[in-house]
Amino acid sequence: MSKQLFIFDLDGTLVDSSSTVIGILNQLRAERQLPTLATDEVYPYLSNGGGQLIEQFVSREEPVETVLSQFRLRYREHPLDTESVYVGAREFIETLQRANRAVAICSNKPTFLIEKVLNHHGLSDNFDMVIGASDVTATKPDPEGILKILALADVSSSEAIMIGDSKNDQEAALRSKVAFFHHRSGYDDGVDERKTSLQFNHYHELTRLFNE
Repeated sequence: MSKQLFIFDLDGTLVDSSSTVIGILNQLRAERQLPTLATDEVYPYLSNGGGQLIEQFVSREEPVETVLSQFRLRYREHPLDTESVYVGAREFIETLQRANRAVAICSNKPTFLIEKVLNHHGLSDNFDMVIGASDVTATKPDPEGILKILALADVSSSEAIMIGDSKNDQEAALRSKVAFFHHRSGYDDGVDERKTSLQFNHYHELTRLFNE
């Protein structure tokens, strides 16, 4: 695995944040006298992003941006104790760092929330670049974030890998001409595995491949 730049999605790829997201959605629903959502009702849609989750599960009558702002404010204050880093992800990133590979995050999450998550999990010093929704004019599946990282790292698309769990990640990678590794244990919303360079269930698989 000779690539020089490894770009990670965040939610569903490095961190399982489903408990936080579903918990906040249920807070917003309770305030609107709506019943509590079960995890399996929301899980298949977690890759859709905050705006679509608000429309689908909270309210289609209120302005989406208004409710989304409430969601993000709750997220900023919400404890992250029930979130977890996927097993082996931290070790894989550290393996890349020891090999002097560039490591980045490209997420549709607002940058201040990415920073909160990374700080909570002790990952703030593990990434050379972090690009969130606050840093681009168009989020994934638009390739802008990936292309921005390629430019900052001064690396060609042929020397980079995008690691993600969703169709948005896959399309952004394809449009950037970057190889796509599919994290099957994330919030897979229908990734076309015919158009992936690799599929994996656990990060120790990537660590083993990298060390071969």
